[in-house]
Amino acid sequence: MPYRSPLFTGFDSCPSPRRGSGSSGDRLVGSQRALRGSRVIELSIVVVSWNRSDLTLSCMAAAESVADLLPDQRVEIILVDNGSADDTVAQVRAHHPSVIVVPFDRNYGFARGANAGAARSAGQVILFLNTDAIVTADVCKSVLAHFARRPQTAIAGPQLLHADGRLQNSAHAFPSILDELIPSWLIDVMVPGRRPAKRAVGSRPRRVQAVQGAAFFVRRAVFESLGGFCEDYFFYLEETDFCWKARERGQWVELLPAQRVLHRAGSSSKEVVPVASRIEYHRSLYRFLRTRSGRFAQLLAITVRMARGVLVVLGLSLCSFAGGEIRRRLRERAALLSWHLRGCPASAGLESVSAERPSG
Repeated sequence: MPYRSPLFTGFDSCPSPRRGSGSSGDRLVGSQRALRGSRVIELSIVVVSWNRSDLTLSCMAAAESVADLLPDQRVEIILVDNGSADDTVAQVRAHHPSVIVVPFDRNYGFARGANAGAARSAGQVILFLNTDAIVTADVCKSVLAHFARRPQTAIAGPQLLHADGRLQNSAHAFPSILDELIPSWLIDVMVPGRRPAKRAVGSRPRRVQAVQGAAFFVRRAVFESLGGFCEDYFFYLEETDFCWKARERGQWVELLPAQRVLHRAGSSSKEVVPVASRIEYHRSLYRFLRTRSGRFAQLLAITVRMARGVLVVLGLSLCSFAGGEIRRRLRERAALLSWHLRGCPASAGLESVSAERPSG
């Protein structure tokens, strides 16, 4: 039996679909239902919520507008609620009775919630939509037409926008150990084209390594053939891992810059539980590196980020007299460093706080 270090053991991942675990992802296989009753469903909008009923209701209203404006496309909306402590489920049922609601008793993470929603859906294309994203009928109609024109395209993502109209980063390269060792500007010089432009230029579709998960369009057949999202990712990078699997099969991942979706980034867990969110992101990053680049790459990334964390904490400590913002950053970075020094325990992160406090 190979040696396993007692530290950093919480990063096992599922490069292939799991069987017999009773997870919602297992139920995807063989669930190819193109019909909901006698209706052909072209698009299923799947939303995973955790508290923040205000965001969820806005998202549901926009999704219902899509369904109303695209009767020929036949759109269904599925909300998977990850054990919200507020009145999200009751509010959605009261104000949006056409939405299919799948309530969980606790927060099982985004990947499992999304898989459960996909298992209940019937659309030929699935849109996984964040509660802090607002999609329009024009965008959905254009993306469906794009899928019809380009059978090679398995996954598509729109250009995300801030509330003031500024462009957000909507596509990215796969994380690698290169990113940990070399500054990003130098990578762009050494390996031109490895990383997509941070913000889209022009309007033509572009093939990319991965698109952001805030508005993630995927063909049902592809989603099911790949076993859905890997549920070992509680939050962050599950869509990146899925894009990797799709590209391994020769499928195309495309960014559609002409299609614009409002994304109120930072409106959920990042601003409410920033320390847990940082920890969860790092856990997902290390899991991805281990799965896709090997154990050495994972350990090297942990070491580099730990050393960088020491320097950042020391630097912020020297400036802590400057005021509240510096002290806030110091507390966050010190907590993240402490998590690293304790061996990256699985007991910390978003899952540990999900039952204790809401995201809004």
